[in-house]
Amino acid sequence: MSEPYSWPKMEIELFSPINLNIYVNRHKSPKSPTAPHHHYHEVYELYYLYEGDRLYYIAGKTYRVARGNFVLIPPYENHSTGKSSPVGYDRFLLHFSREYIDGLIAKSGGGIANALRREERIFPIEFQKQGFVEALLTTMLTEYEERAPGFEQFLETAVTQLLLLIGRCSTTSGVNEQYNADTVHKTISEAVAYINLHYAEPLSLNDMAAHFFVSPGYFSHAFKRITGLPFVKYVNGVRIKEAQRLLRSRDITIAATAEAVGYGSTTHFGRVFKEITGVTPMEYKMRGN
Repeated sequence: MSEPYSWPKMEIELFSPINLNIYVNRHKSPKSPTAPHHHYHEVYELYYLYEGDRLYYIAGKTYRVARGNFVLIPPYENHSTGKSSPVGYDRFLLHFSREYIDGLIAKSGGGIANALRREERIFPIEFQKQGFVEALLTTMLTEYEERAPGFEQFLETAVTQLLLLIGRCSTTSGVNEQYNADTVHKTISEAVAYINLHYAEPLSLNDMAAHFFVSPGYFSHAFKRITGLPFVKYVNGVRIKEAQRLLRSRDITIAATAEAVGYGSTTHFGRVFKEITGVTPMEYKMRGN
């Protein structure tokens, strides 16, 4: 197997570090949390909902996720979940790194690569196939937790099956259409989309509030309630996410990276970068080489 994935500080808030390039978890909650935690990963995320009804916020869009739905999120895509009803939920979560999936693609050909290239994010599983999927997920969790001999090969086979199934999934049912939320939710979704597009430009709370014709206080409160993050922290997260991508994919200086993602000060950029990722930009850049 490839080298263990090093989980950034931003993700340790939600998930424990692991010794593999794959993470498997199931979580049941008797009631829905009130505040979503907006975040991103350097890894793929595959989410399956056993029970409940959730809202998923993905790259500035809001989707309703129902029982029997998969959610597939690529690396570096901002997302969070929130409640659409007061009832609890039961979900399965799978994370796998680029290195892990590259290895599976090399072994199995282009079938699972097609699933990862799809533009859709929500995939409804036919009712007749949900029993098979849930039995497979249960066995994956057991294999991951018990680490019996050969469990790595079992997990590889299971991930391959899940992605091939998603690659064949039809989204013609309309489940992938954006959720028709209320006016406040639409305003913040539009604000998130604006930030994701204009992160390299100066962005202030007052200017954003004026852009959307609301007061700064109203915008600040609504933004935190819906995204789970204060405005400034969200903007910093988007900028550092892009900085990570640049540092991993290009031969670029730290100063040029800071400027490219909207920071006028390299010192300020370095401080925010370490606060979010746990390492300095140079340490991160060296890790990727």
